[in-house]
Amino acid sequence: MGRPSKFTQGRCTKILRAVQVGASHETAADEGGIGAATLSRWLAEGREAPEESPRGKFYLAFREAEAHPRLRALATVYEAIPDNPNLARWFLERREPGYAPPMPHAPAAPTGPVVIQLSLSDGRPLALSDTVIEVAYEQDEVPSLPDPTPIASA
Repeated sequence: MGRPSKFTQGRCTKILRAVQVGASHETAADEGGIGAATLSRWLAEGREAPEESPRGKFYLAFREAEAHPRLRALATVYEAIPDNPNLARWFLERREPGYAPPMPHAPAAPTGPVVIQLSLSDGRPLALSDTVIEVAYEQDEVPSLPDPTPIASA
């Protein structure tokens, strides 16, 4: 005889209540006393199971519970729109094609060498023009890095 299933009415109810108020899958799983991987497995099995089966019913109830906090948030936004034109614009930008502001263009990548200017803590520039650092190693050779120097505490 195997160990009893954790898929019980009590656990499922706790999970569904947590999701209904906006909990993440991980938090809902914790509330139900199971791991997030177990919850993911139950949902995957429920998605494939017949709707009238226990796993199928759980999956459908879970999806409904997930929608609940989103619908409450949308209702809150909808009710506040008449008093807040900026909220109305925000809502349209996110829900309707053609209302979103244009996306900013990323600056073009530099085509030449990148110039790095170094300065000392007092603001004086650090000139490295007379110093040449050359790194060369064979393709299969991995250069070793020195151990970092510990920072002395004051």
